[in-house]
Amino acid sequence: MVRYLLVAVSLVNIGSGAWMMFDPYWVIEWVLNFQGSEPYTGTLEPASLGEFRALSGLVTMLGVVTLRALWSPNYASWLQPLAWCFLGISLARLSSLILDGFSIYTLVGGILEATV
Repeated sequence: MVRYLLVAVSLVNIGSGAWMMFDPYWVIEWVLNFQGSEPYTGTLEPASLGEFRALSGLVTMLGVVTLRALWSPNYASWLQPLAWCFLGISLARLSSLILDGFSIYTLVGGILEATV
C-alpha cells in the first residue's frame, strides 16, 4: 500500500515539477485563481523565474529519485533522506502559514507533504 502511495506521489511530483518548470506563468495564475486572488499583472524578473524553475527542478527530482528508490532494493536506503526532504518542504509551508497568513493551498500542500 505504501509503495503505491509513493509511486503516485512520485508521478505527481514529476508531472507538477515539469509543469512548473516549463510554464511558470500558467502555474502562478492557477495558484492565484485557486486561492481567489486577482490575476497577476506585473512582470517577473529573470531571477524570480529562475528561483521558481529551480524549486520546480527540485520537486521533479524528488519524484524521480523516489521512483528510483522504489525500483530497486539497492536504492531503498534513499527513502529515508527523501522523507527528510518532504519534511523540510512541509515545515517551510507551515512557516508560511505562520508568517504569511492562512492559505488553503499551502495547508493542503503541507499536510500532503508531511504525510509522505
